[in-house]
Amino acid sequence: MSVPRTWNLVAPGYAAEIAPTFSRFAEDALQLAHLVPGERVLDVATGPGTLAVAAARSGARVSAIDFSPQMIAELHARVRGDGIAEIDAQVADATALPFEDGAFDAVFSMFALNLVADRGAAFREIHRVVRRGGRAVVGTPGSMTSAPAFGEVLGILRGALPDLAFDGDLPLTEPAELHREMFAAGFEEVDVRTVAGAFAYQSLEAIWAAAGRAAAPIVVAREALGEEGWSRASAEILRRLERRFGAGPHRIDISVNLARAKKK
Repeated sequence: MSVPRTWNLVAPGYAAEIAPTFSRFAEDALQLAHLVPGERVLDVATGPGTLAVAAARSGARVSAIDFSPQMIAELHARVRGDGIAEIDAQVADATALPFEDGAFDAVFSMFALNLVADRGAAFREIHRVVRRGGRAVVGTPGSMTSAPAFGEVLGILRGALPDLAFDGDLPLTEPAELHREMFAAGFEEVDVRTVAGAFAYQSLEAIWAAAGRAAAPIVVAREALGEEGWSRASAEILRRLERRFGAGPHRIDISVNLARAKKK
């Protein structure tokens, strides 16, 4: 989950399946920052550019980085297709940002820092490139293990995909943990709130197809199995899921932690 190759594999599916729903949380993050048109903004681990594009549309001057070249390609394609203002997007690592100290009025990172191996370095880099008086907003997924069906779904997946590289919750799912790590990086006035959202699908088959294109651990498992092996495993997983949860329609509720902080 912490290497560019995984996200190169996921990028097209993520842009198509995940980004549209996550755009709501990008708008929430921008509102928390109280952006003023013309401010200089950085989106760290931008993915396909969901927040970067929204910030550019609001009138900000936007830079964006991601360690996945394919994610940056997805962002460039969206910029061209949507005809929005140019975004300075480049391949770079969140733990070594290629910008001078205090370069940005606001820095964002959504659904990424919980996957970075050296989170402390990434938080410190974000703090470094924010100007004094500037803001940072970080978004992380809330806990999934509290959902009653989560353990059952994970058990079904592991029954067919024993090498699945996912054990449950990732770091920073708890608001207190996110608050603590931003404060440790030097930020002040850290405020964390939790917002809710949902993915709605017409069938469980549609959910599983989307996961096979966009969920990083599953996409990696799919590549490892090869298409023939994946076809067998996928069909068995879908049969087990439908037997337990029904064919659909289904709604997946999610929660997101949004932390806003200031650099003094």
